[in-house]
This record gives sequence, C-alpha cells and structure tokens, in this order.
Amino acid sequence: MPALSTDADRRDFISIGCAAGMSASIGAPTGGVLYVLEEMGRYWSTTLALRLLTGSALASVTAAFIGTAAARIHRTGEFLPEAYATFFVGRRPASYRVEELPTFIIVGIVCGLFGALFNVLSQYMISFRAKVYAKTKLRYALVTLLALIIWATILFVLPFGFDCVQTSPDYAAASAVSVGAPADVYSVVRGHCEPGYHNPMSTLTMARFDITAKRLLARGIPNAFEPGILVVWFLVLFFAIILMSNVASTPGVIMPLLILGAIAGRLVGSGFHQAFGHTDYTISPPSVYFDPGVYATVGAAAMFSGTTRTTLSMSI
Repeated sequence: MPALSTDADRRDFISIGCAAGMSASIGAPTGGVLYVLEEMGRYWSTTLALRLLTGSALASVTAAFIGTAAARIHRTGEFLPEAYATFFVGRRPASYRVEELPTFIIVGIVCGLFGALFNVLSQYMISFRAKVYAKTKLRYALVTLLALIIWATILFVLPFGFDCVQTSPDYAAASAVSVGAPADVYSVVRGHCEPGYHNPMSTLTMARFDITAKRLLARGIPNAFEPGILVVWFLVLFFAIILMSNVASTPGVIMPLLILGAIAGRLVGSGFHQAFGHTDYTISPPSVYFDPGVYATVGAAAMFSGTTRTTLSMSI
C-alpha cells in the first residue's frame, strides 16, 4: 500500500492505532492523543496530531454507539456514560476541603514510590524469565499453566480468610443518589456468607477487573472496605501482576495498575476519613468529607502515571 510505504507512515499508523485503542477503552479521545504524545511521541507534527484526534474521536464514538445499543438504552441521540464508560460510577458531587489538598500529595508520593518499585521488580523478573524460559518452550508453557492455576486458587481461597460483615444500608442510599450508576458499582458479593451479609474480599476478587475498579472508585460508602482487606489485596495483586505479566498468556497491566492505585488511594483516604472525616446528612446528597472513593480516583491516576510517566493523559 502506498500509504504504508515508508517507516514514518507505518510509525504514524501504529500511533493512531494506540490512540484509538486507549480512547475506545476509556472513552476519552483527548486522553488517547495525550497518551501517545507522552509515551510514544518521539516525532510530532500537526498532521499526526490531526490524524490522532480523528482516529481517537471515531473510536470513542463507535464504542459509545455500540455500548449504548448493547445496554438497550432507548434515548435517541444520547451516548450515555453509564452504557460505555469503563470507570463511570454515577453522577454525584465530589466535594473536598482545602485541607485535603496535602493528603492528595501524600497519595501521589505513595503511588509514585510503588510505581518505581514495580518497574524495578519487573526488570528483575524479565531478566529471570530470559534465563529460565529461554531453554524450552515447553517449560514456558508449563510455568504459565502453573501460574494461572495458582492465581485462580488464590482468588477463590483468599476470601475465606476474612469474616462476613452485615451489608450496610449505605450501599442502597449511595446508589439512589448516584445518578446513572451501573448496578454492579454499589453491589456486593455474598460469597459463603448468610443472607444479609457479604464478604468484602469476595466483592473485590470475585468480579471482573473493571467491576472491581468501579467498586473501589465508588463514592458515598466510606466504610465499604476495612484497611486490612485493602492491604492484603494490594500486596497480593502487586506481586501477582509482576509474576503474571511475564508468562506466555499475559493478562495486561493497565487495568491491574489502575486497581492497585485505587486500592492505595482508598487506603489512605480511609485512614484520613476515620481520623478527620464525617458525613454531612444535612444536605442532599449527603457529603462525605475525606471520601475514600475520591482518593481512590486520585490514586489510580497516580499509580499509572508513576509507572508509565504519563501524567496528562491519565488526568484527562
């Protein structure tokens, strides 16, 4: 094809595909363009920027069109975020105080440190993989199968180490005031518990990663997850990503990294909420000061930025 006859043309098409994929997955065309600019953009021009923006916009609109149709939302001419946005948790005001700004800085520092640690350990794991797996493909396949079995076992067994808790009415109240929130955001997984109770660890582990992320980002339920549960799940997931990202059937790292950041942010937010926060029920909807869901959002962006050094695109 004449359009792909040079290295520059092929490089531009790769960049357009990357921007379109990011835009379709997160529903943000500008974020996809900025991601390519920060992560891949060694050669930049006005022509490339226009191509990136066009491809990203078309990809995002197509994903929104299909997502809205699949959700069977009969509103002519509307692309609703609850149907296609990956991390949409409902329309709810997220208030904060000026004194909370230093705590956001703490979240950024913590996630940046863990992001740097993740990169260092990943480099060691890549070197180890080259030494161990390079001999035979059969060994590579067996290690991959063993890793998948271990990971599935951990996901199933881990919730049994934590007690059941009574399902709080805050879930229903928060869902009622979060306009357009998908049903799985403010839902819980009962697991092995009796009716009326649920297992918080099962709520995190026994779900797709996108659902787990939304449950961590949910606002208005500051006591949804105890700090001990968040710490255990963070450590398990942190080392699991490093190991699983170096097997033959890699699950990817973008969504797990966002979940790691959301856990870290929610953990910091939970600590400050217990120490200084409260819920103001005199206004509608109730305002949660030091809301862990807000800190989870900041933490998700901070962890991904600390690992990939992409700040602008994740902020968008």
